[in-house]
Amino acid sequence: MPKEQAIRKLSDQGYANAYLKADDGHWEGEATKGGRIYELHVDPHNGAITKNEPNH
Repeated sequence: MPKEQAIRKLSDQGYANAYLKADDGHWEGEATKGGRIYELHVDPHNGAITKNEPNH
């Protein structure tokens, strides 16, 4: 899945200002949701979020 498509999927789930980069076989980055910044890992095949942790 291209990075732009993964970012669109995040947007559809309520995330904004997403930044992703390829890292160890997945997309890794940050996005905001509900006024908080989250560290995310996204599966490059189906766009599923595999890690979603608030960034402290």
